[in-house]
Amino acid sequence: MKINKHNCFSLLYTLAFSVLVSQQVLAQKQKVSCIGNSITYGYDLPNPLIQSYPGQLQVLLGTTGWEVGNFGDSGRTMLKAGGYSYWDSQRYKDVLASSPIVVMIELGTNDSKRWLWDLKGTEFKSDYKEMVQSIQNLPSKPEIWIGLLIPGEKADWDIFNSYIKDKVNPKIKEIALERGLGLIDLYTELDKNKPEWYLADHVHPSVSGAGIIARKVKEMLLMSKPEISYANGKVTAPDGDDYQWYLDGVPVASGNSGKLKEMVVTTIGNYKVSVKLSVNNETRIVSKELNVSVLN
Repeated sequence: MKINKHNCFSLLYTLAFSVLVSQQVLAQKQKVSCIGNSITYGYDLPNPLIQSYPGQLQVLLGTTGWEVGNFGDSGRTMLKAGGYSYWDSQRYKDVLASSPIVVMIELGTNDSKRWLWDLKGTEFKSDYKEMVQSIQNLPSKPEIWIGLLIPGEKADWDIFNSYIKDKVNPKIKEIALERGLGLIDLYTELDKNKPEWYLADHVHPSVSGAGIIARKVKEMLLMSKPEISYANGKVTAPDGDDYQWYLDGVPVASGNSGKLKEMVVTTIGNYKVSVKLSVNNETRIVSKELNVSVLN
């Protein structure tokens, strides 16, 4: 078959244009990078690529506008001194290189091991906050969500639900409030006596359990950011169960009405508020920032 120069040029132009369009579409995708351990990776699932919570999250969000990366690494800890820390993982380096728009952190179950927490638990918050800062320093300036740990109990792994619930999760909640981060209460979501949501080890989620996580993360990622208003010298938050105000990223003390729905403004600056959505769980969303440049 004879191909003339005109047809050849048209074909090359069409191919080049298709590649360019594909690259532009890929560049427009919102990248979600999921940090975690084996619970994120999808340990012992038949097909972690699609059955882990990040894999199911990709399906729920669709592939047109979203790209979800599973950066889970089994056995890793948030604690730098954990002996097998996420800080030393190639997956952590991959996250930092992924140019994410959103980062979801679900890490700490291995830190809850009784021997490790009793020895190094006082360092958990500082290590966690340092990782948050390293992500916030990325050029892509990603939004960060952090998750409370899901329930788990396996004595021969030294994992006890009492440590997860009463020691590690309260620290994660404190981090969310101190750093003004969205908090997803995955503990309450999976604490409903549903054995089918877990594998036989009672620590790792089954396919259906991972699906519960994926649906909750999707819900929060797609939820519209609350907007605050400023009038008559006060900033006002939307309805919620609990509040934490921030001025230029710093939490406002309760003595200055920092935990009330309305707060008197005495200083110009950027205001935002963390809103606890329900009395039934600890999930929180952070509002859009409002710049107050003139006091009224």
